[in-house]
Amino acid sequence: MKKALLTTVALLVTLGTASAAEFYVVQDSSNKQCRVLESKPSGSTMVIVGGETKVYNTRADAEAAMKSTSACSNDTAGMPATGNVRVMNEVPANSVTVANYYKQSVYDAQNSKIGEIDDTLVNNEGRITAHVIGVGGFLGMGEKHVLVPFTAVKGVMKDNKWTLSMPTTKDELKNATGFKYDRSKTTWVKEEPKTTGSR
Repeated sequence: MKKALLTTVALLVTLGTASAAEFYVVQDSSNKQCRVLESKPSGSTMVIVGGETKVYNTRADAEAAMKSTSACSNDTAGMPATGNVRVMNEVPANSVTVANYYKQSVYDAQNSKIGEIDDTLVNNEGRITAHVIGVGGFLGMGEKHVLVPFTAVKGVMKDNKWTLSMPTTKDELKNATGFKYDRSKTTWVKEEPKTTGSR
């Protein structure tokens, strides 16, 4: 009887604890990042999204709510709920200036110049997707522009100077698909192959 009573009490405590689980979607007011917490936040930097009484019974419900609420959506990630532009208080880790890439020479593994970065492409999410490298030619004449993934160009400090390198050759770049800048579309487009006239 005593054992059955203890088992029942333990079961009730377990069920009571499971049903008392509370999950909150919170936004850190210092960096505007959202996350799910298993307990009501304390402190002045955490704000409960949806108000003090907005509680979820499961983590899955809270995560679904976090994804669907405008304060935490990908479109406004990093933005305050008021719509003001977020400013940063620190330089993001491992960041370098675009001047370390733009109009800089690119070298192969033998330290021979294979081209120069003439442009950098950025997508709508603000991620750098590619570099446009000018290869060949002389004083801009006969130069060909090719696209390479951003991650293909590696920057390192060499002899106290920022140096860019790629694991390729000038000939490989010259044989790659060419692109030209289309001013009306303000983007790079594939160059049409040059045809030779027939007699």
